Amino acid sequence: MTLTVSHDDIAKTHEMMRRLFLDPESGLERHWTDTGMYRPGYSERETEAINMVAGEAEAMGMEMVQDVAGNVFFIYPGADRSKPVNMIGSHLDAVPNGGRYDGPAGVVGGLAAIKAIHEKGVQPQQDIVLAVWRNEESPWFGQWGLGSAIAFGLSEGNKLGNKGRKGNEADADITLESQMKAMGLNVDLIKAYLMAGKPTIPVEAIASLSEIHIKQDTGLRDKNVSIGFASAIRGNVRFPGDASFCFEGENAIERGLEFVSVTEMVLDVACEDRDGVFTYPIAKGEGKEPTGDQKGIITFIGEANHSGSTPQEQRKDAVRAGALFRTMLLQSLKEYIDSGKVNVTFTKAYTPDNASATTIPAEFNVGVHIAIEDEKDRIEVQTALQHAMGQAANKRQCDVELRGRDFFATVIQGDGSQPDVQSSFIVTPETRSTEGAMLDIAKDLYTSEADRLGASYNAEKIVSSSPSHMSEESLQKCMEFAREGGIACAKVVSGAGHDVGRAATANTLHDKCDIRPTLIFCRHDDARGLSHNPAEMLGRDENDDPFCMKSDFHNAVVVAANLAMRANDKTASNDNLTFAEKLIAMGGKPLQFQLAA
Repeated sequence: MTLTVSHDDIAKTHEMMRRLFLDPESGLERHWTDTGMYRPGYSERETEAINMVAGEAEAMGMEMVQDVAGNVFFIYPGADRSKPVNMIGSHLDAVPNGGRYDGPAGVVGGLAAIKAIHEKGVQPQQDIVLAVWRNEESPWFGQWGLGSAIAFGLSEGNKLGNKGRKGNEADADITLESQMKAMGLNVDLIKAYLMAGKPTIPVEAIASLSEIHIKQDTGLRDKNVSIGFASAIRGNVRFPGDASFCFEGENAIERGLEFVSVTEMVLDVACEDRDGVFTYPIAKGEGKEPTGDQKGIITFIGEANHSGSTPQEQRKDAVRAGALFRTMLLQSLKEYIDSGKVNVTFTKAYTPDNASATTIPAEFNVGVHIAIEDEKDRIEVQTALQHAMGQAANKRQCDVELRGRDFFATVIQGDGSQPDVQSSFIVTPETRSTEGAMLDIAKDLYTSEADRLGASYNAEKIVSSSPSHMSEESLQKCMEFAREGGIACAKVVSGAGHDVGRAATANTLHDKCDIRPTLIFCRHDDARGLSHNPAEMLGRDENDDPFCMKSDFHNAVVVAANLAMRANDKTASNDNLTFAEKLIAMGGKPLQFQLAA
């Protein structure tokens, strides 16, 4: 076998990729702010980014059509336009203070793959479609993958009433429905599709869907390979916003920390023989980091990584360190507490305000006040306190720092003073797995423990998604392309959700849907393994050039181009309609190219 699209062919697209990503005037870089990338889903900025891609697609004679949900498809014509298409793509929106490449790498890489095919002068047997899915990230409307969920007829897309959170108080209450109306989308038709549970795109006319993405952990670096191919995407169960567990009243913090301790102990055991990872991304009081006097605070310092991708044993989880500290301290002082000689009060507990719902928290702060009846017990109590801090930090691979002068004198007091205690404690757990049974275990465990400990939460707001499995046949073909191209690769699991996973789910729901999904990862880390932040890279080191023949991104595009060019074995439709014609018949519409102002 030989590659239809070579390394040299992809190299000819590097200048376009560099321009689309990094030109501050006409490229995606124009959305860079002082604190990182800012490109909300279903916003003018997202539309502007789509038009940047459109300018390049127009030069290749590609059609541009939009489904009723606002997802945009650029179509490169093949020899038989009535055959099901090979699709490639991703999203262009970015989380607040985000990075340059999460999402856009799949769009720009897909465009580069098509451009290489176009300039080589070879015609695919069927159309190749570049998909740009709307609003893949979740911060603004409380549900990830909104555009692709609606497109593939999934229940997760039924979030039109969700309120936006787009950066300022003036538009914080804008619903997804009102935002769609402002964009000129036909919301009544969208509702009709959602109510019927039907796709807004002709799924029967899609043979395959592939997506290039940066790997959101250190897995490829650890394997010392350039790119990876996902066998499956972990589903998740999450408790954001009103679904978070709110502990209030007496011993709120201690009950919240007990909730973490009990659930993590059970999940640790469950994860021994099942695929699964879990964390507590946000844990704080009254919805925000406390202000004022912060003396007597113990700070556990871990490492922020993607909550779904980082292997459990490699995590430096600060919240878990804090919960373990609470357990160990109470155990070591049990005799003193039972005899009434010592009283332990947890006064504060919080992750910083910049903690992300999809990131392992890098820091967790715990305030503690220990009242002693007899000063002769001070040395033993201080020793127990130091031991609990050190052991908890060490077991969770975290560091620990103490805040305030005379820390131990502040924390351990025998004068009968009453500490200022935080009145509520909110915990937002998350579990991800390729096994639905593991997610059910986690959901039942979280809710039962929350009920036992008296936490309030809104069960209707729980966010979940099913695991999805990629095409084994396409994965093996990608491995062949990589080996032919001299590219080091490996089979991996994706811990984060991606638009391509929506197609895998749709295969299980719709009779005429038989899409082969493929997820191609490229290495992007320098041991941090972190995306969704301004330090995000598309290489192994911050000095790497992602747009050269030595880069992992280049290698990913080589494989993606050959996969897109490959003739699929699907038969042409009886009506001889093209993908675009089918989409328009479903309420979609052709778009005119508009260059960014």
